[in-house]
Amino acid sequence: LKKDWEIERIEKALKLSEEALSHCLGTVKEGMSEEDLALELEFFIKGRGGELAFESIVAFGERSALPHANPTSRKLKKGDVILIDMGARIDGYCADITRVFFFGTPEEQLLKIYDAVLRAQERAIEGIREGKRGEEIDELARGELREEGLAELFTHSLGHGVGREVHELPSLAPGSKERLPSSAVVTIEPGVYIEGLGGVRIEDMVLIGKKTSRDLTCFPKELTIL
Repeated sequence: LKKDWEIERIEKALKLSEEALSHCLGTVKEGMSEEDLALELEFFIKGRGGELAFESIVAFGERSALPHANPTSRKLKKGDVILIDMGARIDGYCADITRVFFFGTPEEQLLKIYDAVLRAQERAIEGIREGKRGEEIDELARGELREEGLAELFTHSLGHGVGREVHELPSLAPGSKERLPSSAVVTIEPGVYIEGLGGVRIEDMVLIGKKTSRDLTCFPKELTIL
């Protein structure tokens, strides 16, 4: 359970993360590498007194189908997916956010996947509250993707707690029987990954409440073509 002052620190780290993400979108250009973009994120966060909560995931094109891709020298080209999963740490507390952008018009299949992942995420965010089991919330998102024939391509759990560590309890995963407590902060991050094509993951941080929950993440989620 997070105290009010802890939630404030998490929100502060999340705000810096969102500012870094917004800044980096303005630097995106053809021919830059994943490593270039990851460094830009790190410079921005450290320049404003934060640290990285974890090593940023930056993946272009077909490499976005790797859920835990380390940045490489792979260069950005037209039609690529840009997947960024990152977070700042401030005053000992972590943030975690993932967004996907498209550099030029992507494959039609990726546009459909983006819509399905966003719907799955929204369904889970609407349904999460105190007393639900982790597996129930995971199934809300997985069920939405199942309707689109995409559930088998969602290869990790829906989310995890965040606080002083970027991965804490509770777990939102298949088989997770734990009842969710009020005042925990968790990620909701469904993803669909197709080898050779690319992947889409959308991740917000949510504060669990008794009757309703609050999405702490403000960064836009509408499909964005750069």
